[in-house]
Amino acid sequence: MLERSLVDIPLYRLEECSNGSYFIVEKWTYEDDECPLLNEPHRNDGYGVDLLLTGSANYSIDFKEFTVHAPALVLIGPEQIHKKSIEPGTELITIAFMSYFLTNETEDMVGYLECMLRSNVIELDQRQLRDILPLTEYLLRESETNQPYKDSVVRNLLNTFLIACARMQKTCVSQYMANIEKGQLVSRFRLLVNQHFAQKVQVSQYAELLHVTPGHLNDTIKAAVGKTAKQIIDEKRVLEAKRLLFWGNSAVKEISWKLNFEDDAYFHRFFKKHTGLTPLEFQLSAKSAVGSVIM
Repeated sequence: MLERSLVDIPLYRLEECSNGSYFIVEKWTYEDDECPLLNEPHRNDGYGVDLLLTGSANYSIDFKEFTVHAPALVLIGPEQIHKKSIEPGTELITIAFMSYFLTNETEDMVGYLECMLRSNVIELDQRQLRDILPLTEYLLRESETNQPYKDSVVRNLLNTFLIACARMQKTCVSQYMANIEKGQLVSRFRLLVNQHFAQKVQVSQYAELLHVTPGHLNDTIKAAVGKTAKQIIDEKRVLEAKRLLFWGNSAVKEISWKLNFEDDAYFHRFFKKHTGLTPLEFQLSAKSAVGSVIM
């Protein structure tokens, strides 16, 4: 049986790009025509952070476009379709990591990171840059050593760096503090939805994986984020459909099949219910007029 895989957009796996590592950090100055793959739509299987020190860059992330001027942070989550065009001479520090590389404390904060990713770009002032730059420089030095406990040091530095970045997003701080007791279940639920949204579409399926009742899962999600568990699942399916319609070359029928909808008619009803547009209407309108956010 042919596997229903979302193959239209290239997926770059960190482990394959870094000799088996689940973490990389590098400081570099972009030169003209360097890394042409960055200019093509793609996904990564882990998290990515660009810290722009000088210069500027244009980022397309899912359906938004950003013009980013240093100093700034750009955060890209797993599975987000993106491309970037960096101005020659721009100096930046790039960090990429898998969620399971983090310390346990930070792994429980995945929901916090997801909140940060809703805006993708954090503009920095000079004080904020001075606060986080020493952490990135320490990460760079430590990643190049072969000293004992290197991985532990890198994990803890990355932990500290991410918390420092997250604190710059005040809305995420309030949300995290309000939901800290529920955060672990919410984070695990979101991770599972990201992994299984095409195959598992019922709340009961996720409740079984999380060893809780569907009612408890739904109540916890609703209290934490103001949405039902089913809404979270449906929103993920709609988002992935939008990504494939916008970035991919597949026909609507093929996208419906890849996302495991029963038939084309059900996919059309589902998509229009959540967006107000048919899949084809969205595809035509989104490609003709992409929303632009100037930073």
